[in-house]
This record gives sequence, C-alpha cells and structure tokens, in this order.
Amino acid sequence: HDLNTVRVRVGSSFRQQGGSVHQISQIIMHPIYNNDYDYDVALLRMSTPFVYSNAVQPISMTTVAPSAGTAVVVTGWGALFAGGYSPSQLQQVQVNIVDQQECNRNYRLYGGVTDRMICAGVSQGGKDACQGDSGGPLVSSGKLVGVCVLGRLVVPGIG
Repeated sequence: HDLNTVRVRVGSSFRQQGGSVHQISQIIMHPIYNNDYDYDVALLRMSTPFVYSNAVQPISMTTVAPSAGTAVVVTGWGALFAGGYSPSQLQQVQVNIVDQQECNRNYRLYGGVTDRMICAGVSQGGKDACQGDSGGPLVSSGKLVGVCVLGRLVVPGIG
C-alpha cells in the first residue's frame, strides 16, 4: 500500500466524516507472514498519536480463546450482502464462535483452518463479516478475540 494515500479515521462511526484522520508512517508485517490467511496481520504506526476520548479508546486483548457458542460482535464497513456496496456508517452484527472441527470441515476445500484461527457466524446463515470487513475487530465481553480475515458465502467467517 502507498502510505501517502492510506489514512486512518478514529472517533467516528462514519467512513468519510467526523473524528480525526491520521497518516500511517509505517506498516509492520507479521514476521512470518507468507501471503496466506495464517499470520495475516500487521501493525500500523501512525504519524501522530491518537487523542483518547469517549469515542477513541484502546481495546484489551483476550488471554483465553473463546469457546464454541460464545457470542462475539463483528464491526466494519464491509458490504451488507455479497457483491453489494460498502455502507457509509459502521455496521455491527452479533455472531457466535463456531466449533473448530466444524470450521475445519467447512473450509477443507480452502485449505482448512489452523489452531491460530477461529470461526464465527450463525448456523442459519445471513449474519457474518463480508467483503470490506477484513482487518476489523471480533470482540467478546469488551475484549479483542480476533481480527476478521476471510468469509465464504455458505460457511462462517474466519478471524
């Protein structure tokens, strides 16, 4: 990515307005990132610090993996349906952690999942992360439990 064109907006639930906008000074890739979905995470160093307020707060990371059935919330500006447009306001949906064995069965045609990945969705479908939600948080009880990475139309998404 060209660091001169990418910006980070914080403190607003709108994609194009409100809050404050920050330039990225450095992207720090995971040391063993290898262009697949495992270790597909990076840190962004900002040119200027965030000013904490009611709308801008850091989030704690969980120290314990959530168990199957645990309710989690996915937020993002991803499409509201496959092939759809991204909304201008931040969206959220509550889904549940899916059993790792079930997740592996669902993703076996795509290479399966590793023990560092978790799946979340609802068995009846219709609620999930979508295109554009990648990089967004997966939160349970106010703690970050994962980062959205991948979703397929008929199976729960991976974080």
